[in-house]
Amino acid sequence: MHDDVLAAGAAGAGPLGTAAGVTAAAQADNAEADRLRAETPAGFYAALRAVEGGGEPPMLLLRGSWIRKQGEEIRKAKERGDTAALRALAITYRQQMPKEAFMTAEEVEEQSKTINSGYRRLAAGAMSYCWEIPHHPDPVCNSFLALADALERCHEEKRKDNEYGFFPEDIGIFWDYPFRLGAHTMHSPI
Repeated sequence: MHDDVLAAGAAGAGPLGTAAGVTAAAQADNAEADRLRAETPAGFYAALRAVEGGGEPPMLLLRGSWIRKQGEEIRKAKERGDTAALRALAITYRQQMPKEAFMTAEEVEEQSKTINSGYRRLAAGAMSYCWEIPHHPDPVCNSFLALADALERCHEEKRKDNEYGFFPEDIGIFWDYPFRLGAHTMHSPI
């Protein structure tokens, strides 16, 4: 909590938690937290946009088409038994990834509009799994390739015009590991 909020409450400006007891700085912090609540489509898209004052968005989504393309390279490296190439292709921190790996909020929103279904859907998904080794979740791209293959199968089914017909041309994928902001004291890239 901000010291100025405590001071305002102590000075009789109003009890804490009321409008009179909450400063502009605290209200701005609360508004920013509300803006980034991703439980609604508007909140979800807001979390994909840079925060006021610049800087990186709090959340970025990997581009499904980029994942599929990387999957092709991973498959070739696995077929060659090229461990060095696999380590180079392994998922890493977002600062070390190319810009084209990520979708913008506007791209995700546009792709979401293309989904023809009776439900409100977002062109987004999430990846979650157990880490393979303590210092990296996917050092030889096993999970990366599984995700790329799953996305490719969705696109193959979409082309058949069956129940996957609603699948968007591209999709944003949340993968927690790339969204760490730099080296962590316990974990580092491979």
